[in-house]
Amino acid sequence: MGNELKNIGGRAKVFKKLVTTTALVTLLALGGCEGKTDFTTEQRIDRAVEFKIAGNLGAAVIELKNVLRQSPDNTTARYLLGELYVAVGDGKSAEKELDYARTNGVEDSKILPLLAEAWLLQREFEKVQENVVVDAELPLSVQLTLKALKGEAALGVGDVITAENLYQEVLAQAPRSVHALVGMGYVNLRRQHIDEAKSYLARASEGFESHEKVLKLRGELNRELGNLDEAEAAFQALVDKRPGSLFYRSYLAWVQSQNKKYDLAEKHIDMVLSVSERNPIANHIKAAVNYHQQDFETARNHADIAFNERDTQWGSALLGGAAAYALGEYEQAYSYLTKYVAAYPGDVAGRKLYAKVQIRLGQIDQALSGLESVLRDNETDPELLSLIAQTALQKGDLNKGRDFLEKTRLSAPDNAMVVAQLGRTQYEMGDKAAGIDTLQEAVRMDPTSYVKQLVLLESYIRSNMLDEGIVLAQEIQQSFADKPEPVLMEGVALAAKKEQAAAIEKFNEALQIAPGHPDASRYLMTYAAADEKWDEVRSLLENVIEHFPQDIRSYLELYRLEQQQGREDNLTSILERCLANNPDVMAANYLLARHYVAHDEYARALPLGRKVIEMAPVNPAGYEIVGLAELNAGQVANAVNSFTRLTELAPDRSMSHFYLAEAYEALRDWGRVVNNIRRGLRLEPANVNAQLMLSRAYALTGEEGKALAILEQVERKNVSVWYIDEVYADIAFNKQDYSMAADSYRAIFVAQEDVRVLRKLAVSEMRQGDTKEVVSELESWRASHPQDFLTGLTLGAVYLQDEDYTKARDLYAALLQAQPENITVLNNLTGLQTQLGETAEAWENARKLAKKAPTNAVALDTAAAAALGAGKVEEAVRLSTTALEASIEPDARILFNHAKALLANGDEVTGREMLRKAALLKQGQESASAQQLLDELEK
Repeated sequence: MGNELKNIGGRAKVFKKLVTTTALVTLLALGGCEGKTDFTTEQRIDRAVEFKIAGNLGAAVIELKNVLRQSPDNTTARYLLGELYVAVGDGKSAEKELDYARTNGVEDSKILPLLAEAWLLQREFEKVQENVVVDAELPLSVQLTLKALKGEAALGVGDVITAENLYQEVLAQAPRSVHALVGMGYVNLRRQHIDEAKSYLARASEGFESHEKVLKLRGELNRELGNLDEAEAAFQALVDKRPGSLFYRSYLAWVQSQNKKYDLAEKHIDMVLSVSERNPIANHIKAAVNYHQQDFETARNHADIAFNERDTQWGSALLGGAAAYALGEYEQAYSYLTKYVAAYPGDVAGRKLYAKVQIRLGQIDQALSGLESVLRDNETDPELLSLIAQTALQKGDLNKGRDFLEKTRLSAPDNAMVVAQLGRTQYEMGDKAAGIDTLQEAVRMDPTSYVKQLVLLESYIRSNMLDEGIVLAQEIQQSFADKPEPVLMEGVALAAKKEQAAAIEKFNEALQIAPGHPDASRYLMTYAAADEKWDEVRSLLENVIEHFPQDIRSYLELYRLEQQQGREDNLTSILERCLANNPDVMAANYLLARHYVAHDEYARALPLGRKVIEMAPVNPAGYEIVGLAELNAGQVANAVNSFTRLTELAPDRSMSHFYLAEAYEALRDWGRVVNNIRRGLRLEPANVNAQLMLSRAYALTGEEGKALAILEQVERKNVSVWYIDEVYADIAFNKQDYSMAADSYRAIFVAQEDVRVLRKLAVSEMRQGDTKEVVSELESWRASHPQDFLTGLTLGAVYLQDEDYTKARDLYAALLQAQPENITVLNNLTGLQTQLGETAEAWENARKLAKKAPTNAVALDTAAAAALGAGKVEEAVRLSTTALEASIEPDARILFNHAKALLANGDEVTGREMLRKAALLKQGQESASAQQLLDELEK
C-alpha cells in the first residue's frame, strides 16, 4: 500500500505551496538573570534589547512579557515584542502586538515592514497586497523593503510578473539588495529558469554567503535540482544559525524526508510539534514521514490535523487520502480526495488514487470518467492506462478493457502482468486461442511467476485442453510443491475426463497440503452428496470452518444441510459460530435473529435484526424481524415504528400491513387495526387469518354485526373452528360477559395453547375478580417461556390485582433485567418496592425512573412516592410538583401524593388544598383516602 502515492513528500511544488513564508512558532529558550529580579520597565526593555543583539531571542521575549505584566499599555514593549515574534516566525502573535503599537502611535515607517512580514508568515498574501501602500513620504529604505515584501506576496498568490516588476524596481535603486536578488531567484525558479535562478543566487551571495534568505534560496534551488544533500546542508546551516526557529527546522525535516532520512526528519519535526502541536506544516511533514515509514494510521491522523488547521493545504488532503486508502478506510479517503481533485482536477497522481478509492466504493462509472479526464496529457502513463483498463473491465466493458491493456502493453512492453491480463481478457471475450497464446507469452516473460502459470492452467482447463492442463499442473507442482492450487486443478482436469478415482485422490492430496481448503473440500462434497453420504459432507464442511473460519459460504451450507436433515438443535450454534468469526455477515445475522424469534428469545434477536437494518437500511427483511421481536418483547411502540417502515419499503406485500395491524392491536388502537387489515386484504383478499383478525377488531369495538358477517363468510371456507370461537369470545368480552368469554378462551387455550388467547383469558378472569386458575396457567407458561415478555406483563398485572406484591416485585425485577429501558416495568417495580418498605431500593430506581421519563406524570408520581418513603422530602415535593405539571387531566392519585409530600415538608396550607382537590375528583380509593386524611387534619 505504501507506494499508492508515489513521491509523496518528494515533490518540490507541493511543499512550495505549503511552507513559503508560513507562520511558525519558535522554540523559545528560557532566559534571564540570576540574582536581581526587581527591574524597572525601562531596565527590562534595555535588557530585552541586549538579549536580542546577543541573539538570545527567547530571553528577550520573556523580558518584554515581564514588562507587559507590569505595564500592559507599554507601546515600546509591544512594538519590540512584535518585532521579536516576526524574527522567530510567529506571525499571528506578531500581528497582534504590532496592531496595538500602531494604534497607539508607532509610526508606519517602523510598523509596516514588520506587519507585512507578519502577514506573510500567516500566508495572508492578500492583506499585504491590499494594506501595504508604498508612500513616497516614507524613507527610501522603507519603500524598498515594502516593495520587496509585496513581491513576496505576489509570488504567494502566483503573480510572477508583478513580483518580478517589484523586485526590479528595488534593484534599480539598490542593485545589491539581497532581498530583491533572492526574490528574483525565486521568480526564475518558479519559471523553471534554473540558470537564471543560479545567477541571482550567486549575485545575492557576494558578501552575504550566510545570509538567511541566501541560505534558504540555496536550499530551495538544490532541492528542485534533486541535490538533496546540498539542500539539506543549506537548511542545516539555517537551523544552526537560528536553532529556535520552527520555520527553518521544518524546512530541514522536509528535505531530510525527501532524502529518505526519516529518523532525522522525525526527530526535528517532533521538536516542532512539541511546541506547536497543531502546526499545519509540521503535521503535514510528520504525516509524510510516517507515510513513508508505512505507519499509515499516524500519517492519517497528522494529515487530518494539518488539513483541519488549514483547509487550503491540499497536499495534506492528498496525503490523508493516501494514508486512509492504505488503511482500507475508503469513505475517509474519498472525503479527502474529493476535496483534492476539486482543487487540482488535472493532477494525475491524485486522479489515479481517487479512482482506486471510487472503485472500492463501487463508483465504477465515476472512476472511469475521472481517469479519462486526465488521459489527454498522460497518454503514455502505463499506470494510468492500466487503471483505465481495470476499471473498464470491472464495469463489464471488455472491449475498452482490452484496448487499454494493449495500450498499456505498448507503454510498458516488459510488464508481464499486463500481458497476462490482456491474455485473460482476450480469453473472456471468446478469443480463446489468442488468449492462450498471450498467456503463454506472459509465462515465457516471467517463467517463475506462480500466478501467471496458474491463469494459463485455468485457461487450458476451461478450453477443455485437459491433457495440456494436466502436464502444466504437474510442472507447476514441481516448482511449487507447497501450493494446493495446481494439485486441485489437476484434479479438476481429471474429473472433467471422468477419471473420478484419480480426481478424488488429487482433491485429498490438495487437502493434505492445505487442510480444509474450501475448493478441494467442495469438489469432494459433490461426490459425497451424489452418494448421499451426508456425514461425510458434514465432516468436510466442519473441516473448512475449522481451518478457514472466514469462509462464510461453508457456515450457510452447513446450516442448510442440518436444516434439510432435521437437525434443528445444531442450527443456532452454526450461526453463532459464523457471527463470532464474521460479525458483519447479513445473512447469518438475519437467520439467527429469525431463529431467536421462533424460540421466543426476543432480547437476543433484537441486536441482530437491528444490525441487519444498519447493513441494509432499505431491505424490508430487517424491519420485519425487528418488528416481530419488538412486538413480542413488549416494545409495542417500537414495533409500530418498525412495521410502519416495513409498509413503506414493501407496500405491495400484504403481510407488511397485517404485521402493523397486529402491533396496533396490542395498543388496542382498533381504528388503525381495521385500516391496516383492509389495506392488506386488498392485496390478499383470501387471507382467512386477516379476515378473522378484522372480525375480532369489530367484535372488540362493539360492531358485532360486521364481525358476524365476516364470520359467516369464513365459516363457509371450513376454517378451524377455534379461530371462529375466539371471535365469539371477543364479542362476549365486549358485552362484558366475562364469564362466557373466559370459558371460551380457556377452551381454546386448552385445545391450541395459543398464548395470545391465554392473555385474553387472564384479562377476562381479572375482570371477574377470580384469577386463581389463570395465575397457575400463566406461571406454567412463563416457566417454559421465560423470554415471553408480554405474558410476563400480564402475569404481573394479575399479581398486582391479587395484591401478591412479593411475587409481583420478583417478576418485575426479572422483566427489568430483560428490558432495562422499559418504563412501565421500572415504574411498577419502584412502586412495589415502596409498597413493601424497601425504601433504599425504591429510591435508587426512582432516580432512574425520573431520569428516563422526565415528562411522564405517572412515572414521576411513582418516583415522588418512593422519595417520600425514603425520607427524601424535598425531592418528593420536587418530583410530585413536576408530576402534577406533567399530568394532562386532573388525577386524584397524583394530587394525593403531592399533598402528602407538602405536608411532610411543613406546607400544611397547600397540602390541605391539594387534598380537597383530590377528594372532589371522586376518583375511587385515592379520592376517598384524600378525604379521610383531610378529615383527620381538620379535627
